[in-house]
Amino acid sequence: MTEAVELMVRNGVTLKQAATELQKPLTTIDCENIQRRRSFQKLLRDARSRYHAEVGSDPSLTKASTIGRLSILAQKLEDEGVADKAAEVLYKLSRLAGWLEPDSQVNVFGDLNAKDFEKIRKTLEEGKKGSQLNITVPSVN
Repeated sequence: MTEAVELMVRNGVTLKQAATELQKPLTTIDCENIQRRRSFQKLLRDARSRYHAEVGSDPSLTKASTIGRLSILAQKLEDEGVADKAAEVLYKLSRLAGWLEPDSQVNVFGDLNAKDFEKIRKTLEEGKKGSQLNITVPSVN
């Protein structure tokens, strides 16, 4: 069964196809019964995890190779007539390549300058001495 699971994970085939390739053909009902078993599902999940770890630790896996793969996948999607999905892949490729700015970049300091920070610092220090803080932050426009 382990050999069939490895074929399923590495070659993207069904259990029935893997069993046939290993010359141990199974009926459709047998395959369905096997695939329902928790032990089989765990075996398949573990094999996928090992395979993904192997692929992820490949030294040739680089940003450039990932961009290339995304480009190929986008082209396949476009060839299949699903332009909207191809566009999503191209958008993700653009982000990975650094062609787009980050989705959100928040400047928490706004347009405050050194003089404003000094005023706030003094107010905080004075507040430590007193019992109540009353801080007024300059409006940022």
